[in-house]
Amino acid sequence: MQTYIGLDFGTTHVKAGLFDGDGTLLQLERVPTPTQPDPLGPVYDPREVEALLEELLGRLRLPSTRPRGIVVTGMAEAGLALEKASGSPLSPIIPWYDRRTLSYAQRLSPEADRERFCTTGLRNSFKYGIYKYRWVLDHGNHRAEGTVWLSAVDYVVYLLTGQMVTEPTFAARTYAYHLETGDFDLAFLEKWGLSRENFPRIIPSGAAAGSCCLPGWEGVPVCIGAHDHVCAAFGMALAAGQGICDSCGTAETYLGQLAQRPLTQQDFDTGCCFGPFPGGGLFWMGNISASGLSVEWYRTKGSGPLSYETLNAYLEENREPTGILYFPALTGMGTPCCRQTFPAAFLGLEPRHDHRDMLRAVVEGLGYQGRLVLEAAGAPELPVLSVGGATESPGWMQRKADILGRQVLTLAQKEATLSGAVTLMVFCQQGGPEAGRFARGMTLGARYAPDPRRQALYEEGYRRYCHWYRVILGGLEKE
Repeated sequence: MQTYIGLDFGTTHVKAGLFDGDGTLLQLERVPTPTQPDPLGPVYDPREVEALLEELLGRLRLPSTRPRGIVVTGMAEAGLALEKASGSPLSPIIPWYDRRTLSYAQRLSPEADRERFCTTGLRNSFKYGIYKYRWVLDHGNHRAEGTVWLSAVDYVVYLLTGQMVTEPTFAARTYAYHLETGDFDLAFLEKWGLSRENFPRIIPSGAAAGSCCLPGWEGVPVCIGAHDHVCAAFGMALAAGQGICDSCGTAETYLGQLAQRPLTQQDFDTGCCFGPFPGGGLFWMGNISASGLSVEWYRTKGSGPLSYETLNAYLEENREPTGILYFPALTGMGTPCCRQTFPAAFLGLEPRHDHRDMLRAVVEGLGYQGRLVLEAAGAPELPVLSVGGATESPGWMQRKADILGRQVLTLAQKEATLSGAVTLMVFCQQGGPEAGRFARGMTLGARYAPDPRRQALYEEGYRRYCHWYRVILGGLEKE
C-alpha cells in the first residue's frame, strides 16, 4: 500500500499523520511541543526535538512498504540560531508570539514599514525571524559569522536530513525575503549586520530536502512544506475547488489567492499580509487575533466554566441576532486596522440580555470582523472553507454564513494542515493529477447556506458594527 507521512510542528503539539495514497488519514499521533521556562517566557527545547521525532515516527503502524515521503509543516515565525559547522543550537526555539524583540521592531519607522511592505508583503512586527536572530546574537555575544537562522520547521528538516534548507513561505517570515527576486534581500540583511550566508538555501514548497537519516528510516525522502495556514489552503483548494480558506483557531485567518504582481500602498492599506503561494502567485491573509481566544475567554471566565457541549447548545438554541456588538480585540485588532491598542468591548447591552446572549454576541462579533476582513481584502464572492475547532459547532458556522452572506463549507477530515502538506509533497513528486486525487481524501463535511431572513437582520447589525468600529478607531488615532 502506498503511504505518506506528514509532520506538523505546532505551537502546542507536534503531530505525525500516516496517510494512504487516496488521502485517507490512517493514524494520527501527537505529543506536546517540548517547552522549557525562560526568564522572558516559555520557549521550545531544541535538544528534545530529535528524540520526540523518533518517538512519533516509531508509533506509526506502517505496512510492509516504505512511505513515499515525509513532509514537514508548522508554525511560521518560530525559530532558532545554530552554529553552522556543527549544527549546535545557540538558542532555544523562540515561539512566534514571543515579545522579547519588540524594541528591535520599533526601530523601523512607519514610513520604512510601508516601504518594506512592497518588498516583503508583510507589515512590521516583533514576530519576525530577523529580529529574533539579531536578539540571540546580541544577547549571547555571538558574532554573526559562522551562524545560521532556521525556522522551527527548517530545524526539524535539518534533524531528519542533515540539510539546512528553507522554502519561500518560511523564508518570507524572517522579514528579509524579497517577493520579486525569490531570495533574501541582501541590502536589508546588511542593515542588521547579516549576510546571505546566515540563512539557508531556498527550495520550492513541497520539494525534497534530502533523505531521512534517522535509524530505520534511511533513504525515505524528506520534504519541506509551506507554513501551516498555506498548506491547509493549498490542500483545500484542490479538495473543494475555489474558495477562501478560513482557519479557526486561537487566532483566525482568512486566506485567498492572487496572481503574481507587484504590491502597492493600496495593498498595505487593506491591513492584510501577502506572501508566495506554492505553485505560483501570491496569497493574501487577513487575521482576527483573538477569535477562538474570545470564545475560550468567555467559556472560562464569563458566567462560570462552560463545557463545550453546553457552549454549543447555547449557540444552537437561538440563532436570531442578539443586538449586542462585540469587538474581538482581546490582544489588539488585526486586519484591517492592525492596532495593538484597540480595546475589546461589548456595546448595546440591555436588561433583557443574559449570559447566553453575550456568548452568542461574541460569535456574532467574530462574524462581523470576518466580513470586515473579507471586504478590506477585496475577496471575491466565493464560499468560505472553514477548518478548526469552531467547525464542530453548527450554531457558530450558521451565524458565520448568515453574517458573511456566503456559503460556509467544512471538512469531514479535520487535519487540514497535515493533509494539505502531504498534498503539496505529492504535487511536487507526482504532479497535479495525483495531488488532486490525494486531496479528495479531504472530504467535505457540513455545509451552511445563508438564511435570507437572518442575513437581512445581520446586515443591519453589520452596519452598526462598522459605524462603531470607525468611532473607536478614530478615537485611538486622536490619542
